[in-house]
Amino acid sequence: MKKTLTENQLQKLAENFYDDVEDSEPLQETDCDLSDAESKHSDHLTDSEVEGEDNDEQMDIDNDDLPSYVYGRNRYKWGKTPPGPSKTRKSNIVLHLPGIKGPALNASPKTPLEAWSLLFTDDILEEILEHTNAKISDLSVSYGSTASYVGHLDMIEFKAFLGLQILAGVFKSNHEDAISLFSTDGTGRNIFRGSMSKDRFLFLLAALRFDDQTSRRERIQNGDKLAAISNIYNIFNSNCQANYTCSEYSVVDEMLVGFRGRCSFRQYLKSKPKKYGIKIMCLCDAKTHYLLNSFIYAGKTTEPNPNKLSVPTLSVLKLVSPITNTNRNVTGDNWFTSIQLISELKSVGLTYVGTMRKNKREVPKQFLPNRTREEKSSLFGFTHDETIVSFVPKKNRCVLLVSSMHHSQLIEENGKPEIINFYNDTKGGVDALDQRCATYSCQRRTRRWPMAIFGAILDISRVNSYILFLSASEETVKISRRKFSVALGRDLIVDHMKRRFQIRELSLDLKTVIGNFLGYNPAEDREPVEAGPIRKYRRCYICPREMDRKSKTCCNICSRNICKIHSRNIVECQTCSQR
Repeated sequence: MKKTLTENQLQKLAENFYDDVEDSEPLQETDCDLSDAESKHSDHLTDSEVEGEDNDEQMDIDNDDLPSYVYGRNRYKWGKTPPGPSKTRKSNIVLHLPGIKGPALNASPKTPLEAWSLLFTDDILEEILEHTNAKISDLSVSYGSTASYVGHLDMIEFKAFLGLQILAGVFKSNHEDAISLFSTDGTGRNIFRGSMSKDRFLFLLAALRFDDQTSRRERIQNGDKLAAISNIYNIFNSNCQANYTCSEYSVVDEMLVGFRGRCSFRQYLKSKPKKYGIKIMCLCDAKTHYLLNSFIYAGKTTEPNPNKLSVPTLSVLKLVSPITNTNRNVTGDNWFTSIQLISELKSVGLTYVGTMRKNKREVPKQFLPNRTREEKSSLFGFTHDETIVSFVPKKNRCVLLVSSMHHSQLIEENGKPEIINFYNDTKGGVDALDQRCATYSCQRRTRRWPMAIFGAILDISRVNSYILFLSASEETVKISRRKFSVALGRDLIVDHMKRRFQIRELSLDLKTVIGNFLGYNPAEDREPVEAGPIRKYRRCYICPREMDRKSKTCCNICSRNICKIHSRNIVECQTCSQR
């Protein structure tokens, strides 16, 4: 039964919970007691927030029952009525249209490889190639001169190696043992055997490096905990920003790169599938899920913080640097949300929508869970720039959201406030990106955290380049992400396949595998070999090297030495031979 309040009860409530109803400016966030301590990750389930404690006095309060102003514990004032008309404000008029820009607009990529090359540029590949070859020089000494798979890496072979990594993710073989991938008993993948040997593939995995090891210790001492891969990561981040403009709605959240090895900044997030790993803070397009900006969380920083901003606020301000002063909106979960953040984003020309924790000092007591409030009921509070809403999805529960983009009490057809529906539509950008990366992930098991980060870069580059490829197409291109990834892997491998096909000592089995991949017969597209006047004993080019069968017999077509086992004798009569 609904409880009605008398005038005396209302007067008593006003004396206990509210200040005078005279109009005054709200207190600034800097006057609040904000903590820099990190808190648990939000699960984003707005309809199943943690049940709050019951109020001391249970009252059935509607928005009409509230006085003109209500106050949080820090005396932050919220009004009952909206500040003005609900039309779109100047702060939300976006002038920069979303889509490709810069190098992507000029190049207009027509193939998956062209789109991918806009993000994985030559400067990234050349730097990795330089440091990897330096490591190969150190490792090759211990392998000896007889090892044929410890040679230096060139650009063509390196692209083929990356192509195999991408294809392994498409085939769901990123965690499969390399022995089974290169197996010759019919259970392996022919494309792996055709590209390189198993020993070469494993050797390159062990030798892959992303920075100069001689100066790494000095850079770590200067404060760069990510020195092993920071330069490569920053270049890739800049390429993502230089080729795409996000839509009017963006989202900030955290992504976890699974890793259980030794790492000083490894995190534990129980809400993530892999639990342990390296946390990457991300800014994504809420519509296309394109990763626009990100940084790796490496623990506490020594960067100056004169305004004493909280860690979540500093994280968001660092992420939104590419979209400042563009009137766009940012959506975030309750770990990021605070009145302080909204104020800082307003100063750089952005608005914010996000869930809010019930222990924030700006939240009025009447907006907290109350068992007498009806289901699907909403309470609104307004300032000139912010709107707070308390929605009851179930009995004795509530969801708190705050917005600097919405300024009305609009309830939509499903019974939820407009703010909640907007949050549900835009909150999943980073989670969708994480899901797309995990679907065809190319990360392999490793004990080195830089390799885990490099695998995440490859996954993100594949997802982002797919969005660039679709955005650059003049007509609607119906291509799935799987077909795009397969085409990208093939384009990276094909040049190395053609070059390997010309090796004379390659076995006929591998020649056939490569020929099937390239689409021509082993007898075609090879360098012509002239037969010498004198035939010498040479090893059979088909037999394995350990058999060491030598013969003077040569093929009449390619003039290569061949043993009796792999040669064919043709018996013809004199009459037939003259035809």
